[in-house]
Amino acid sequence: MSDYQWLRPVNLTLPDPDEDSFEFWEGLKQGRLLMQVCNICSQMNYPPMVMCSECGSFNFQWREIEGGGVLYSYVVTHQPIHPSLVDYTPFLTALIELDEGPRITSNIVNIQPEEAEIGMRLKLELFEVNPQITLPLFVREYVS
Repeated sequence: MSDYQWLRPVNLTLPDPDEDSFEFWEGLKQGRLLMQVCNICSQMNYPPMVMCSECGSFNFQWREIEGGGVLYSYVVTHQPIHPSLVDYTPFLTALIELDEGPRITSNIVNIQPEEAEIGMRLKLELFEVNPQITLPLFVREYVS
């Protein structure tokens, strides 16, 4: 998994995979970022959903993608919004536009909030929280 350090608040709730997102979370556990793709219109859906957001189809496949992208938008949280975040503010929540198209909400783990720049290159880093959950986080990609 990742070589980067990330301190996750101990009591922060974890994702609870459901029938629609199960393959996404299983892929992460295997070190792969899988996106739900409609077999009718080829729309990539994130988050995974029951019905295609473009054409309404229920016919999907899963496609592995690289996980590189750019910072599309972000917010810096200064007030702890959960009791377990009291010692973890400020923190950055990022909307990353993946190279393949979809946007994913995550965190960037190797920068301070004031270092965030719209358009900066990011790459996927997987962090195993426990044997059941691996989180898709991102790091700044330094381009020479």
